[in-house]
Amino acid sequence: MLSVTRRDPLALTALLALLALPVAAQDSAQADGGPKPPKRLWTAHDPVSFRLTADFKQAFRDRDTTKQEWVPGTFSFTEGERTVTVPVEVTTRGHYRLKYCSFPMLRVRLPNDSLKGTLFQGQGTIKVSTHCKTGNKRLEEVVVQDYFTYRIYNLLSDMSFRVRLAKATYVNTGEPDKPPVETWGFFLEDEDDMAKRAGGKTYELENVADQSKMVMWGSAEPEQSALMSVFAYMVGFSDFSVPYQHNARVIQTAMGYFPVPYDFDWSGLVDAPYARPDYRLNTKSVRERVWRGPDCIEDGLMTGVLAKFRAQKDSIWNLYQTQTILDQKRVKESLDYLQEFYKIIDDPRMVRRELQGKCGG
Repeated sequence: MLSVTRRDPLALTALLALLALPVAAQDSAQADGGPKPPKRLWTAHDPVSFRLTADFKQAFRDRDTTKQEWVPGTFSFTEGERTVTVPVEVTTRGHYRLKYCSFPMLRVRLPNDSLKGTLFQGQGTIKVSTHCKTGNKRLEEVVVQDYFTYRIYNLLSDMSFRVRLAKATYVNTGEPDKPPVETWGFFLEDEDDMAKRAGGKTYELENVADQSKMVMWGSAEPEQSALMSVFAYMVGFSDFSVPYQHNARVIQTAMGYFPVPYDFDWSGLVDAPYARPDYRLNTKSVRERVWRGPDCIEDGLMTGVLAKFRAQKDSIWNLYQTQTILDQKRVKESLDYLQEFYKIIDDPRMVRRELQGKCGG
């Protein structure tokens, strides 16, 4: 029940990728009727205020990633001069943070029929990125920095997950003596909705043991693969795998297979206190940049991709300089880290060594 209270080399590359796709894959992608506009929630960036009430004590007992147990609750949000309240169901999500966080990430199942005409219309089940631990300022900053990392990638590519910052209030009915928790979080776009915006669908890897079904760098769309790889290097994001779709989804369209990264809290830019590099990378900190992209990106493609990063530099800086959530020390650390990347891509020798070291090798 509802209570009221968006003839060049890249085009040739895309054409070749299309011709390389199986006919069935082309038909499937084209049958979707082309790209879809984003749903209303993702068309603005001003924070959404919401209040989520549930027995979180019961919900947080569920740390099993193989199944979902839902608990009932209510979800309220303000829109203009009214407040909308609907019944919902809540469950936990994630992997590492389910073990580490006392307040893990959430998935909220909304009653779609009751939300027509509102900001959340069409959001059947929505992901909420949370603050991890209540009362921990650094972890509250982590969720905001994670949000800004998504926003950076939004500036570089439409083939990216959209996010919406939120001022969250959580009311725990399982512990009525405790006051409500007020903190920052953000909503994350559904992967199928993101794929529809691109006129495609998510590519499901049903058997991780079957490498013949994996999308390797060599079979992924070249420009998007290069852009994602350079972005990952830029923000120090090494905790991903495109073939295994770990912190990276693959979107299948008539133009090819497009890798899309997500979940950036283990990146050097965010630098979460719990983040540790994979021992196989031989690095001591997630702040150390490591190239995890294709072995070789040819000069012409790399030049075009780096031009996109240069073109968006002022907009990226503006994200941090106009916000009022992070303190100035954290802003300076973030921009200094990003500036190191821009120094590298402005030096052709560094580009060849750091981003193209295996070309011709």
